[in-house]
Amino acid sequence: MRLLSRLCLVTVFVATMTATAFAPGVRGNPPDETDHGVNESLFPLLWSGDDDRFVNESTYYNRTGERRTPLEVIANGTDIPLDEPPEAVEDWNFGDLQEIPETNRSVSIGPAGVKRSRATVIRDAFVSIFAIQPSTSTHLRPSQRPLYVGPTGSVLALVDYRVQLLNDRQSGNVTHRSRLESHRIRDLRLYVDGERENSTRGSQTTALGYDDLADYPGREHNLTIAADIVVTVNRTKSECLGRAANGTCERWHNETRSIRATHTVSDSREVHEYRPSVVGLRTQYPTGEYGLKLRVNEPWLGFETPAGTVRGSWRFYSARDVSWDSLSIISADRTREIHSPAHPLQVHAYPIRGGPISRSGSIRILDSSGRRMDAPKLGPTINLDVANRSYTASSELVTQIEDLPGGELNGTIEGLVRGSDISLSEAKLRDVPLIETDLDLTVRSIDDGMAVVELSLREATSGEPIDTSAGVGELRIGDTPVKTDSDGVVVRKVPVGNGLIRARYEPAPWWEQTPGYTSASNAVFASQSALDIVNAVFQIGVPIGLVLLAAFLVDRITGIPIWPPWRLG
Repeated sequence: MRLLSRLCLVTVFVATMTATAFAPGVRGNPPDETDHGVNESLFPLLWSGDDDRFVNESTYYNRTGERRTPLEVIANGTDIPLDEPPEAVEDWNFGDLQEIPETNRSVSIGPAGVKRSRATVIRDAFVSIFAIQPSTSTHLRPSQRPLYVGPTGSVLALVDYRVQLLNDRQSGNVTHRSRLESHRIRDLRLYVDGERENSTRGSQTTALGYDDLADYPGREHNLTIAADIVVTVNRTKSECLGRAANGTCERWHNETRSIRATHTVSDSREVHEYRPSVVGLRTQYPTGEYGLKLRVNEPWLGFETPAGTVRGSWRFYSARDVSWDSLSIISADRTREIHSPAHPLQVHAYPIRGGPISRSGSIRILDSSGRRMDAPKLGPTINLDVANRSYTASSELVTQIEDLPGGELNGTIEGLVRGSDISLSEAKLRDVPLIETDLDLTVRSIDDGMAVVELSLREATSGEPIDTSAGVGELRIGDTPVKTDSDGVVVRKVPVGNGLIRARYEPAPWWEQTPGYTSASNAVFASQSALDIVNAVFQIGVPIGLVLLAAFLVDRITGIPIWPPWRLG
């Protein structure tokens, strides 16, 4: 698990202490210790949204009196962003669902706010989705937070109910009695957009998987868990057909019939199938460096190569589902609420303040673009550096990779849902040739302080002319923009000035044209006056002289043998 540099944690911690000291309390608390195979060092970071407390001596110990680790202390006082969706969330949820107490026919236990229903002897029946995984709740805008799910995954759920039999009753010579014969969750089913995807024999807790949401049209889907509850009751009617003198019944006629009650409960979630696809361009500079442009159709995290990592607009946090903070235990004569022993976790993605960054000196971000959107609010109990007011979703990133170990452009494009990564070899990338250019300047004539200059712009290897009238970049002689023709040539009259005439070609970015070109520059003398030539040489020679002087002083002061300069060869 890669997290944001831990060297930054103290900075984040100090910056948020003032705010978290007065953060409003939350209902329920996360567990004090790890379980279900979750790594101990990662565990404290999974509980964003808990009641962050100002750090003092008492917060160095947990509720059981054990001393917290330094990372636990920081996580206790603020929230820490995650660098990728943690698999530990899924491990936790699978294990924690089993922490819900098993019940008998007399008791129904479930989240306090769950909708319950009844049918004859079946009471307080429900099914509640515990978690869908892998999934990421993505905070796009203040009013838009889709639940992105993987093309394959599973739905975890809890089902419960209780049975309430009719009371025995007697009317004259007739007595009615009820006896429970059996009760069970007969069937659990998972539906995708109303179509049956999977089923299993019933149990109180379940995990039903779906194979591939790509089999269903569109990207927006409805996932529904349905459960059939079946209760069989024997209803006996006993009629006294003869009594003794003392009133005791001596002869009975018994009639028994079996009554089956079936009741179906369901729970649904609207989800967005996260299926990123990548298109882009790649090139190789004459220096051996690589250029890479990636565009992804969904919000995405960034990419990783052997040269380093680039991150876009998004980061993650993990927080518990507060609707499971309390459980209601319902029986025939009472209802009580308890702190839940199960705390399902949900991965969240949010736009970070500051935008895309490169985490390697070998990778430079050249361009980033995407839709401008209003920044979301994460809530008063989430203390993270979310984008302020608005942000640009970095759907497109352009980078230059200077030093690529192994000499091959390979790596991984990383998505917002765990397991959605795409290798660069799987991305649809088009190669863009990047061609070196030559720029030649020739002075044709000089008259009355004006020089007629001919500029020629060509491809360095092939000699093919470059026509800048087609809009393949900017070409300037001095401060004057010019354009070459189809022969790659332009003739222009320019002031002689001090005699040094410069020209420069700055091509359009390689990702905006095919083929791409490198920049080029040149300079010529446009005067026969000895004074002008000396002046021009002076302009060039002074900077070079300063460099040589610096080398001489370093050699004499430090003893480093760098003078004369040819000694370095």
